[in-house]
Amino acid sequence: MERSASVIRVVTFLVCFAMSASVLATPPPHAPAHGWRAKNRYVYYPQSQVYFSPDRRLYFWMEGHDWRVGVQLPPRIVIDSQRSISLELEATRPYLEHPDTLRRHPPHR
Repeated sequence: MERSASVIRVVTFLVCFAMSASVLATPPPHAPAHGWRAKNRYVYYPQSQVYFSPDRRLYFWMEGHDWRVGVQLPPRIVIDSQRSISLELEATRPYLEHPDTLRRHPPHR
C-alpha cells in the first residue's frame, strides 16, 4: 500500500511539473508577447524623401500629394546612397510616420 501511495505521489508530481512547464512556455509565433510590436526595417533617403524596405524590396515615394509604392523608382527620382538612414518603424507603410521622420531627419540642401 505504501509503494502504491509513493507511485501516485510521483505521478502527481510529474503531471503538475509538465503542466507548469507548458504554462511558462513562450507564446507561439502567431501570438506575440504582450506589449511587443514588430518593427519594420527601412532605408530612408532624406534628400529625395524616399523609403526602401529591404525585406519587401519596395520603394515608397511622394508623387504630387500621394504616396506611391513600387519595386523601382521612377527615373526622375535619384537617391544618394551615401546619405541614407536606417530606420525601424512600427508602420508597414512608412509614409504614415513621415511627418515624424521628416522632423528627425530633414533633407539637407
